[in-house]
Amino acid sequence: MSAAAIVVIGLGAASLRSAEDTPWTSRELAQKVQVVAEPSHPFRYNQGTGPYGSSTVNLLERRRAFYPGERVRIGFRLPREAKLAAPVEERAAFALYDLDGARVGDPSEVSVRATASEVAGTLDWTVPEARQGSYFLAAKFLDADGKWLATRSEVVFLTPEYPRLLAEAERVAIDKASLPPLLKEVSLPSAEMLIEDAKMRWYDFGRAPRDWEYVKRQLTTARDYAQKLARGEDPYRDQAGLLVKAYRSTLDDTLQPYALYVPKSYDPKKAYPLLVSLHGATSNHLLNRRRVFGLGNRPGESDYEAIRNEDVAFPDVDFIVLSPYGRGEVAGYNGVAEGDVLRAMDDVERAYNVDKDRVYLTGLSMGGGGTWHLGLRYPDRFAAIAPVCALGDLSLFLPIAQGASADDRAFMDLTGPTAIAENASNQQIFIFHGDEDPAVNVEHSRRMVARYRELGWLDKSVHYFELPGVHHFAWDFAYREASLFARLAPIRRNPFPDHVVYSTFSPRFNKAYWLRIDRIDRGLKLARIEARRRVRLFEITVDNVSAFTMLLGPALVPPGMPIEVKV
Repeated sequence: MSAAAIVVIGLGAASLRSAEDTPWTSRELAQKVQVVAEPSHPFRYNQGTGPYGSSTVNLLERRRAFYPGERVRIGFRLPREAKLAAPVEERAAFALYDLDGARVGDPSEVSVRATASEVAGTLDWTVPEARQGSYFLAAKFLDADGKWLATRSEVVFLTPEYPRLLAEAERVAIDKASLPPLLKEVSLPSAEMLIEDAKMRWYDFGRAPRDWEYVKRQLTTARDYAQKLARGEDPYRDQAGLLVKAYRSTLDDTLQPYALYVPKSYDPKKAYPLLVSLHGATSNHLLNRRRVFGLGNRPGESDYEAIRNEDVAFPDVDFIVLSPYGRGEVAGYNGVAEGDVLRAMDDVERAYNVDKDRVYLTGLSMGGGGTWHLGLRYPDRFAAIAPVCALGDLSLFLPIAQGASADDRAFMDLTGPTAIAENASNQQIFIFHGDEDPAVNVEHSRRMVARYRELGWLDKSVHYFELPGVHHFAWDFAYREASLFARLAPIRRNPFPDHVVYSTFSPRFNKAYWLRIDRIDRGLKLARIEARRRVRLFEITVDNVSAFTMLLGPALVPPGMPIEVKV
């Protein structure tokens, strides 16, 4: 199996000089260029600024894995920030070397002519035949007279196994139409996600043997799971521990991943509590899964390494843990991102035995804001919520609120969590925030706490932990030693409470427990319904609501018992 590849050389923004600086020379150009190999596969998960400290003058931007015989097209590109006063001509010789510096195969040379607006010169290079292992891919840059300018290199990994394993995983024929719904809608896309994650890691290779072992395991597991699915078997039936599963979106046909922890002793006959944990901005489901267990980045460990390192011992907890991707790193848990969380929850509740009365929600930073949004909009789905250093009302968030009109600020408050704080009347709430948080000011949590103090719930159903001298990383303390699990474990939802309060700014969010708002009179105004059950008497109070439904069942009203409704 062979494929054409393209390597594009560009200049990193960090190395660019300002327009007032001296124009670049050939040597500066040779020293500062970055190399990106194509074909590539977009790495969807945020991973920080770099893989690890490098001992070479780096050549490649991301791709660091190839297979012998692969055709690589090397092209050169200048970004618009580049400053060349006159055309620059260079030669670049690419070659593979073993780690003792002995060349493997013949070098390939290309002439490059750069002007202020474009670069001419391409090289078709075939990866030499070589044993599986790590090598230097080096580029030596020479000026037009053959004088050495710079040598750049990258430690790359070669193996002939990747195309074979990928082909084996992708060619298993599955009759999707014959699969039962759970296998078709949950297990099949999860198996397909194994291939997607393998491709992402291959084209954004960090280091061997760690990353190759991951790619190889993903592809062989994908092949084995596909074969089971082809036989009508569920490959995830007996899988526990750390998993990544996915669903295929009906919006754009993409695979949307979510990270899971399933107890090693999982017994499908037993109902388990479920903790849903939402990541912060510029993070992802993999990093977040570590953090909710109290396993933050180790000293010196970048996010790039943290999502790749698998030598982290997770504590055993008797919970199922779901960490959704949320349609990306900065989607904010509204709209499609909110739908992502709810879809992932639904899939987990289909695939595992979840105790519906012990479902909890937590999140940090942006995910803390998502905890407020989802927890208060869907209060009957969560027995307790735990927002950590959470975004609250957007009118408090200066990057958004600064310069906003009075009407815009009013709308921010209308759609924020303080306006619907009462929706948590049947939940337990645990709020964590550092009082020196520079990213999300502690006033976001203090405003919510003030509202709950007004309601008389503080230190009863609402518990506030303001951490002295702590900056944005409040999750290191809120989640320390997996302590959140112990806080939440005794709490159970009452699915049929006698007293329900529900407010909403939109008919899209219209139900809590046994009440549903069917019509809101005026837009841009909060709608509110409150109901109390006193045996046979139901007392209802509404504001800005002209139609509602009481969803009564045997748990609330025994069959044949007459009731009275007072509005």
